[in-house]
Amino acid sequence: MERLNKSRKLPTGIIIGDIDDLKNINDNYGHKVGDDYIKKASEIFNLTTRNEDIVARIGGDEFAIILPETGYSIARKLCVRLANECCKLNKSSDLPELLKISFGCAVKDNQEQKLKNIFEIADQEMYKRKYEKAKIQNRSK
Repeated sequence: MERLNKSRKLPTGIIIGDIDDLKNINDNYGHKVGDDYIKKASEIFNLTTRNEDIVARIGGDEFAIILPETGYSIARKLCVRLANECCKLNKSSDLPELLKISFGCAVKDNQEQKLKNIFEIADQEMYKRKYEKAKIQNRSK
């Protein structure tokens, strides 16, 4: 991130993805099954991104994708594509529950912006989407 922060090749997008309900999966099915969800998510990220993109696991159930020379509309389209890949996986997977991932993205489009601040904006966006999904899910119960 530090190298890309100094790069003049803009824009630089960041996507944050967080696996929904992984604690529930771990509690109900065990950590080995939870690890399977993390592995499946990482497979989706690696299959869906370009070679020049940087995919990293940044926490227990959280991933970051750094997208060099990628604007907001392309980053949002990638979020949709990642979600669609989750749906495809869920149709053919033997996981006990659906793999659901919340995504947020943000883009550095000028030199004055700090990439770490863009990361934080993408993270906030992901949590906003996670909260919205939880609200909808609770209403349907």
